[in-house]
Amino acid sequence: MSETYMPEEATNFIDPDTSNVKEKPHLTQFVGKKYDVRKLQIIAEAIPTTEFPLTDSLAVTDILQSKFWKSSNGDSIGPSDLLAAFEESNRDWTEVRKSHPEWSVHLDKLIRVNYRTPALVHAGHLIDGLHRLTKAIADKAPTLPVKVLTELPFDTEYNG
Repeated sequence: MSETYMPEEATNFIDPDTSNVKEKPHLTQFVGKKYDVRKLQIIAEAIPTTEFPLTDSLAVTDILQSKFWKSSNGDSIGPSDLLAAFEESNRDWTEVRKSHPEWSVHLDKLIRVNYRTPALVHAGHLIDGLHRLTKAIADKAPTLPVKVLTELPFDTEYNG
């Protein structure tokens, strides 16, 4: 799975040509192509939500071991790192933040994220929703809502 999913954080940036503040697109990568997650979410609105079980799943175990995120010091980190620190700090995200300030971007997302917002799955791969999955597991939720995309349309590819 590590070759197919690489989220890029959505942040604002200054366009060097116009000096205007622009929002960086929220991207995901699948089979070497980048896709605009916001466009995929619009398509997914018409797709029914299903509940993906989080217990005893090889797919969940695999993705938890992934290292798709970067800490502020450039280290590769993943859900298993944050979940282990959460357990070691008596299930307190504030304590995790004190121990690992370099993870603050991801910790902020975990604290804010609503894991009842459906994640996006395509061809058996989570293409959006890794923070939601992580929080659902931390909260011991039995399932994660997902929308299964049967295709990734050409017009959702990012060529910026």
